[in-house]
Amino acid sequence: RWEEALALPGADQMRHARALIASRPAPDRVPDQTLLPANPGDGPDHARATRAVDGRYAFVYLPTGRPTDVSLASLSGSTLDAVWYNPRTGGTAPLGRIARTPDPVTFAPPTVGPDQDWVLILDDAEGGDAARPGPGHADEPPH
Repeated sequence: RWEEALALPGADQMRHARALIASRPAPDRVPDQTLLPANPGDGPDHARATRAVDGRYAFVYLPTGRPTDVSLASLSGSTLDAVWYNPRTGGTAPLGRIARTPDPVTFAPPTVGPDQDWVLILDDAEGGDAARPGPGHADEPPH
């Protein structure tokens, strides 16, 4: 029955994924695998990346939580606010402010393995969407 399906873990996880997607403007969002300069993985380990056209934010989805190199070159601002977003719970794990460097930066999620997916959120700390409410923002209650 559909009522039972709504109680399954995947249904609740969709709510968290939607909250993340809706937290940043979608009309100017483009896929950008150049954020992942190394091998993005294969099959169930395949990472995906997207960003704002002007570079003010990016999302990097890691389906198995493996450490991943991320190129920050197409992002705006000299500093970025970095946050891990847990699409399974809606919780966040702030990484803090990092410098936007010309070389790729390795990010390691809090957990690794099957069913340990994470989204790295990168926001231009000097403007853009860093001050908006929603997943990954400073004014969001900690999880």
